[in-house]
Amino acid sequence: PGFPCWPSRRMIPSQMTDAPKNGCHAVAMIEHRSNCSGVLTSESDLSTIVSSFSSCNICHAIGYGSGVFAQDESSPLESSLLASKLSSSPMIDLILVVQDAKQFHETNMIINGMHYSSTMLALGSRGASFLQNIGPGVYFNPYCNISGTEVKYGVISKEKLLADLLNWQYLYIAGRLHKPTICIGNCDDEILDAQRKNATSALSASLLLQNLRNNEQRQEVFSFSQLFFSIARISYTGDFRMTVGAEDQNKVNKLIQSPGQYGRWVDMYTETLAEFRGRGLLDITKTQNDQNSFVECNLQDLSVRKELIRQLPKSLQKTLDTISKDNSELLGPTLATGLTKIVAPSARIQGVKGLLTAGLSKSIKYAAAKFSKGRMSR
Repeated sequence: PGFPCWPSRRMIPSQMTDAPKNGCHAVAMIEHRSNCSGVLTSESDLSTIVSSFSSCNICHAIGYGSGVFAQDESSPLESSLLASKLSSSPMIDLILVVQDAKQFHETNMIINGMHYSSTMLALGSRGASFLQNIGPGVYFNPYCNISGTEVKYGVISKEKLLADLLNWQYLYIAGRLHKPTICIGNCDDEILDAQRKNATSALSASLLLQNLRNNEQRQEVFSFSQLFFSIARISYTGDFRMTVGAEDQNKVNKLIQSPGQYGRWVDMYTETLAEFRGRGLLDITKTQNDQNSFVECNLQDLSVRKELIRQLPKSLQKTLDTISKDNSELLGPTLATGLTKIVAPSARIQGVKGLLTAGLSKSIKYAAAKFSKGRMSR
């Protein structure tokens, strides 16, 4: 009870950074619709886990994944069989945002040295922070026993996270934050603002990608579920794990259709959808059953296309601006290619880094669990 689903409980500024503000931030309270069903880890338990890093100067902590929110569409019997095959409970995923990576690892190696591989302990905090800064800028420690709970936590600097959220340089942590997550404990306002801009970019990309599904019919009306599905897929575009079967092939569906998840998606994107509607970029038809509500977006209107593109990170804007004027049917495929060029190398780099940071035994264990999920989902 009282478990806060993202967005946070606080009053939040408009997600549209250039919306009229009358001299100040436009403020709106997002209606909390989800009943938080499907929550697997309580707020107090997550806070207890994060408190084990209290000496490490964390400025922001995020919980996500199947250990925090249920990601299972199966029947109760199928769910119990799957759980018995994989583990007693899913590993909890955390992102810890820090100001100084070297300082974090230096302190954490003293307090939680057992979380690190022997190789990384030998390299010390300088080596850990050097490896962390390569590529997406994340250092993961998987299979850590914290307060009796199995946890995988990623460490990222605030500077690197903000760059990814705002510019989609790697679309790694930014991609994870397109989906419902939870901020644990005290939240950094600058990061929350960047998360909202990241979500705005994701919604814009999702709308522009809709004509990729059926170029001939130029689909302009689609359900909320289709929209959320498109957003969830962004961070898997070009990810080698989906290609080689090292990921649950039904993962995207589960991210939306699992207990309580649809309501969290609605909570997360309600304000941005309303602002897009207010700008004339789309229309929303609500039904008694939220899941049958749908969005209409006229992508044949040049002004709509240009405004949606303007909400994307600048690197993608440059690619799409010229195409939007004369070849609107190429917008979806061109954007998808651009996303693949960002996600694919990021995923490969982070995969190689994992072999070094987690160590051989944990890497094999983690890969085996991923391939097992992939096989069972086929």
